[in-house]
Amino acid sequence: MPVEILYESRDAVPESLASHVVERDGKFVFQAEPLSVVSETQSKLKKLRADLDAKAAALGKYGKLNELGDELDIDELLELRELKKQGKPLAPDEKSDIERQYRKQLDKLSNDLKARDEGLTAAQRELQHYKLTVPLRDIAAKAGVGTNNLDLMVLDTAKRFKLDETGKIIVLDDDGDDAGITPKDFFEKLYKAQRPNLYDATGAGGSGAKPDTTAGKTSAKTITRAAESQMTPQEKAAFYRDGGTVSG
Repeated sequence: MPVEILYESRDAVPESLASHVVERDGKFVFQAEPLSVVSETQSKLKKLRADLDAKAAALGKYGKLNELGDELDIDELLELRELKKQGKPLAPDEKSDIERQYRKQLDKLSNDLKARDEGLTAAQRELQHYKLTVPLRDIAAKAGVGTNNLDLMVLDTAKRFKLDETGKIIVLDDDGDDAGITPKDFFEKLYKAQRPNLYDATGAGGSGAKPDTTAGKTSAKTITRAAESQMTPQEKAAFYRDGGTVSG
């Protein structure tokens, strides 16, 4: 049975799920079936990886033959080896013909490997969309990022997130290491301090955050931009996680 999520109104439906919602008895219903593509993509990704590994192994076996400059068929290569054992080297024209066949076979194998690689890249891109981009858009929207700014947010933060081996979203620091904070904290604190212009003017996001009424005040958790720039990535993560803000 598909998992269903009910919403009282269309406005309550997250933007990323809007195209998957149907109206039923005055309610707006989201069924998890449209996202079954995630499991299908994972299966396809696994098969493509296995195919790529097999093709790469096969291609590696003939790497030393690149010195020949052209291609030869495997059967002809075995024949060449047998003739060499018998002390009967090929004539120049026979060798050229075999080399051409080898070049043809290697080109075919290389093109096949390239096609598998392109398929793997497409599958990875599809999987990342459903397991990384869609959830991050929802989290950012709830933190107060304006609806019209979500696409810009995705481009701006592309290098700040990744999926670990279990599919969990990890926030990265400037050096590409685990920043030690959740995506929710990132958008509600760190990113809001860095890109306040992308957030709704009210300052109140879908997560229930209230507008800041302390504008112009200074607290022990408020530092200057210059001071913030002197922090290590770990210090910055801890600072914003504890509710710190930057002025200036």
